[in-house]
Amino acid sequence: VDRRQRQMCIRDRVSDDNFYADLTKALTMKHAYDSMRAAVQAEDWDAVVAHGAKGDGAIARRKPDATRKLAVARAHKELGNWRECERAANAAVAAGQTRGDWRRGQVRALAVSYGAQCAIARGDGDAALRLYAVAMRSDPDTPLFKTSYKLMKDATKLVADAGLKLDLSLIHI
Repeated sequence: VDRRQRQMCIRDRVSDDNFYADLTKALTMKHAYDSMRAAVQAEDWDAVVAHGAKGDGAIARRKPDATRKLAVARAHKELGNWRECERAANAAVAAGQTRGDWRRGQVRALAVSYGAQCAIARGDGDAALRLYAVAMRSDPDTPLFKTSYKLMKDATKLVADAGLKLDLSLIHI
């Protein structure tokens, strides 16, 4: 009986330790979310980026939060950091669910939009095309990116053809 009671005490102590560890993690994440939300509402984009980095490091081995990544992508877009915006948008798409209907206003749809805009601003049409392709593969019937995807695909093909023609004309000179 003494051994059984001792095991129960140890088990209870371990569960208490886990409870306090989980509570600490939850409070840390809540503080990171509240700080980021206040920075977004104040449109303090540098603070949003800082809080996003702090929130990512708050809990190790946790899947990134798509909403937080989207806020960081928007902050980088507002700051003109195109490559970082694209990275955060890709992380937001990867963190969220890609299957199912894509509708206007969803985190994943906004992330694709921000990422594609930043890729185009950087002059990387292939990266924008890849982002649009994620949405089109997941929901081929979505009207959100159908036109943009088609136009970007046509433009990329035209640029590649023009580059090939320029290369061929340089050889003959």
